Order: sequence, then C-alpha cells, then structure tokens
Amino acid sequence: MRFLGFVNQTQLPALYTAADVMVLPSLWEEPSPMTIGESFAYARPVIGSRRGGIPELVNDQRAGWLFEPGKGDLFALLAEISSNGHGVMEKSRFLSSQTGRRSFDDLVSEYLAVYRDVGKASNVFK
Repeated sequence: MRFLGFVNQTQLPALYTAADVMVLPSLWEEPSPMTIGESFAYARPVIGSRRGGIPELVNDQRAGWLFEPGKGDLFALLAEISSNGHGVMEKSRFLSSQTGRRSFDDLVSEYLAVYRDVGKASNVFK
C-alpha cells in the first residue's frame, strides 16, 4: 500500500491506472463526489464512508465497500481487503463489465456541459 499525497489533474489517469482501489474517507455529508465517478470510469472499486450520497453510489456487494468513519472501521476494512485481493479483482471486473460505463473524458465533458449551461442561464458566459 502506498500513499501518494496530493496528485494534480494531469496525474489522474496514471494514478487510477496504477491504483487497485480508491479510498474516500469523508467525514461530512458529501452529496456526490466526483472521485467516485472517476474511479468507476477506470474500473476501480471505492472504499467509502457511510456519509451523504456515497452509499448510494458505492454498495458493499459490487462496486466497493462502505465503512462508518471515526470508529476504526476503515483500518479493519483495509486490513481485510489487503489480505484478500480476490475481492478487489471481482469488483474491478464487475465495474469493467458495466455497459454504458463512462470514461474519464466523458465525465469531464458532462461536467463542462453543466457549467456551460449554468453560465449561459446566468449570463456569465457570452
């Protein structure tokens, strides 16, 4: 297991390609973190907090694992997952097999389209 610290936008494709899983240890109620979509675009399972919209995007059965933050659950879950690589491979295969799976470029294009629409509606962009 390696912790890379801050990674800039240009390093994301290499980061997700090299990663086995993505850990999202949110403490607050995030509605829909973009990092989950990015992870799924690269068929990487997510280990996420049971907070906000994260449980709706990540489920314990197919796309990743969930934990309760602040109770030591993350440490126990990481130990369990690192001792059983089979679960990671199964979830990655499931994510790879999803028809209509969006690529990272698709995800960015969708966000840009939303920003353009909002900008046009508010006359920010002319």
